Amino acid sequence: MNRQMETFRKDAILTALMSDSAFIKLYAAELADLKDDWQDAEKSTDTTLNTINSLQATLSTEYFETIDLVIKTEICLEKQALNL
Repeated sequence: MNRQMETFRKDAILTALMSDSAFIKLYAAELADLKDDWQDAEKSTDTTLNTINSLQATLSTEYFETIDLVIKTEICLEKQALNL
C-alpha cells in the first residue's frame, strides 16, 4: 500500500493539480479523509503484525518444546526396548 501511495504522490498530473488552489479547496475534505484512512490502515496493520509476531513467537517456543519431548520420549522408548 505504501508503494502505491508513493507512486500516487509522485504522479505528474496530481502534482500539477495539487498546485491549483481551486482543486485543493474542492477536494480538501476528501484528501484529508484519504490521509486519515491511510493512517488508520497503517496503525491497524502495525497492530496486526505485532499480534502475529507475538503469536508466532509463542507457537515457535511451544513447537520446539514439543519436539524436545518427542526426542526424549523416543530415547526413553529405545532404552526400554534394549532392557527387554
